[in-house]
Amino acid sequence: MTDAKAAGNIPSDAEEIGRFWRFQDVLGTEHANINLRRAQHRRSPIAPAPMGREPGGKPLRPMYDTTGVCLSGGGIRSAAFCLGALQSLATRDLIGNIDYLSTVSGGGYIGASVSGCMSGAPEAGKTTTDFPFAAPGAFEDPPAVGHLRDYSNYILPRGHNSFVEAIAVILRGMATNLIFILTATLFLAGLTVFAYPDQDSLSGGSFLPQLFHIQKFLAGHVPLLDGAFTFTLWLLAILGAGLVGWAIFRSRFPSRGSDVRGRGVRTARWLIVALALCAFLDVQPLVIRAVLSAGGLPNAAKAAYEWLALVSAPLAAAVAFFSDRLAGFLKTAASRPGTGAMLKRAAAFAAVWLAALVLPFFLWAFYIWLSAAGIALNAAGGAPMPAAGIYFIGWFALWLITMLFTPNANSLHQFYRDKLSKAFLFDPLWREPLEAHHALRDSDSGDLVPQDKKKLHDISPAHGGPYHLINAALNLQGSIAGNRRGRNADFFLFSAEHIGSDLTGYVKTTDLETEDPHIDLAAAMAISGAAVSSDMGSSSIAPLAPTLALLNFRLGYWMKNPRFVNKATNGWKKTLSGMFKTYILSEMFGLLDESDPRVYLTDGGHIENLGLYALLNRHCKVIVAVDGEADPAMTFPALSTVQRYARIDLGIRIDVPWYDIAAVSLAATRAAEDGTPIPEKNGPHCAIGLIHYPDGQKGLLLYVKASVTGDEADYVLNYKQRNPAFPHESTGDQFFTEEQFECYRALGFHALDGFLTGQQDFRSNAELGSADDARKSFWAAMGKPAPEI
Repeated sequence: MTDAKAAGNIPSDAEEIGRFWRFQDVLGTEHANINLRRAQHRRSPIAPAPMGREPGGKPLRPMYDTTGVCLSGGGIRSAAFCLGALQSLATRDLIGNIDYLSTVSGGGYIGASVSGCMSGAPEAGKTTTDFPFAAPGAFEDPPAVGHLRDYSNYILPRGHNSFVEAIAVILRGMATNLIFILTATLFLAGLTVFAYPDQDSLSGGSFLPQLFHIQKFLAGHVPLLDGAFTFTLWLLAILGAGLVGWAIFRSRFPSRGSDVRGRGVRTARWLIVALALCAFLDVQPLVIRAVLSAGGLPNAAKAAYEWLALVSAPLAAAVAFFSDRLAGFLKTAASRPGTGAMLKRAAAFAAVWLAALVLPFFLWAFYIWLSAAGIALNAAGGAPMPAAGIYFIGWFALWLITMLFTPNANSLHQFYRDKLSKAFLFDPLWREPLEAHHALRDSDSGDLVPQDKKKLHDISPAHGGPYHLINAALNLQGSIAGNRRGRNADFFLFSAEHIGSDLTGYVKTTDLETEDPHIDLAAAMAISGAAVSSDMGSSSIAPLAPTLALLNFRLGYWMKNPRFVNKATNGWKKTLSGMFKTYILSEMFGLLDESDPRVYLTDGGHIENLGLYALLNRHCKVIVAVDGEADPAMTFPALSTVQRYARIDLGIRIDVPWYDIAAVSLAATRAAEDGTPIPEKNGPHCAIGLIHYPDGQKGLLLYVKASVTGDEADYVLNYKQRNPAFPHESTGDQFFTEEQFECYRALGFHALDGFLTGQQDFRSNAELGSADDARKSFWAAMGKPAPEI
């Protein structure tokens, strides 16, 4: 039995094998681990809290005497800003008083670095549980901070060499997807050429009867089935008759059946789908005949090329025009009423659909050309077998190659994971010169020893740092039960003890690590930051999903569903997935739900970008929320989103007076844009408010926002004057310079430290009394006396 089991009322090893964990069990394990760390810092264990009940008798979870820090998403920008905030907490000796660290995406970069460093570096023969990024009173960076500065441009740290490597990885993934495309296209073209082996047969009848070579038989017995589109027209007639019959039935028997789940609506739905499919299939021979009528295959290819150029030119122009305006159009349409906003929304949707149709259009054109080529080859003769046979042989050979591919091997996940690991996971200990300790260093001169293989179970609080919750999004675009509210995702967590979500259940981290050895701290960090993918939770753009999947813009990760860990998954879904790699189709068309043997995980910001939800769900007494997401309009979207989720899901209300932060920061940005001096305001960068839990108890929320008010260091204000978008430069910029990294880090330290020391203005909830009373209440809740102003 582990120390954590002895410290809390949690199951023994025998009970854990294959066990399906509920959240309440997970919470007990977390508290037991936190108590071990509290003992190391001479803090009292978490006070037991009685479980109350709602008026209806439902158990009501109490507020626990726990503290937490959440670090928002935002890529390297947020990582640098959150680093500064953490340095402030360390300088004020508060790291040991933090129980939970909840991170999302970019906040997870620095969060994983903290957890990895504070849990020691056994491969180097030494360990440390000290916070690695603070050197109070020193002018020189600790080695760990120096390493982060060196890798602030973590994607391309070695310039052109890294760029070429990145291109090679991207091309490898695109080559893999090209095999999938060729496999599918050869199969479909083979079916088409089999159905229509010569040019005369292209006008012989509908696709499906031609495919099964029963068109002549049907036409001989039912003359109305002779000619193109006959099968489609018959289906249309059947659908029309069925709808009329259904209408008569509903009129005569209004109390029988259902228009939601009844047999009638199901039958009509399948008839409509079949009609649309048959109509599409019946169009293909007409298009192929038009291509062949251009006069021979070379001329047909030329005509197809000219046709493609003619159609794609306006498509490309429209997409280029709307691409840089898309986000603004969508935002305006969502926030403003009126005809203008409606037109902008229509333009935005048009741009999305135009962009989404370009690649499928080219693939369809390639299928048409391939089918025409096969029919022309049959007409020319001389081939050892009909073109359909050649196509099927090619399809089978490529299909055998696809059997060797796995879902994650050729996506961008591994490349992204390795880049993040190199930059953020390392041994923080200072070492002697390279010549004396070459064996302890990485091959790159001056680099600290990497901790690339550190497992999630190694970052337990018993080993050093706070209990780390790494947030990801479980994509559920195809789930009926899990997606009733249109979120397209659920909250998914990685931690030292458990992995999972409420919909999939939770399993022991060590069990999942055994079944999927790739899952480690670096992988969880990369999954939490998988910002670009074909499916992106509540940020998904469904029309673009097929294009993104086929072009291999896939940072997400396919992982075994926690509910299937330690269980056999030899069902039909696993068999089909193994034979036909259905994960590509699942990504392309959003066929993702919580019941599949594998689940698709992406950036935690695809459902909640602040990391606050996980701490609210644990009913923490004190929470510090560090928000470094891109928010140039200062509308506080991350905070607003989690306020809504907390109210709907958890019955928790958050009251934080953030408005003055927005007003002062926007004034500074306007001054920088106008080229005038930034007015000097002593804050606010922070706001402290209340968390109203369902049992009536109230917690404290200290909210820290990336904002410039004019009281920052000279070099920070100078950077702001030259770059007015600071501190909300695009998350697409992951190639930070030394100056950028330092300005964001310095701002993060300044923003939080001004509140902790009382040197800056901040806004507080009226119930907390004066600003100084609110600050002292925060310090008291953290278990420390407040510094005197």
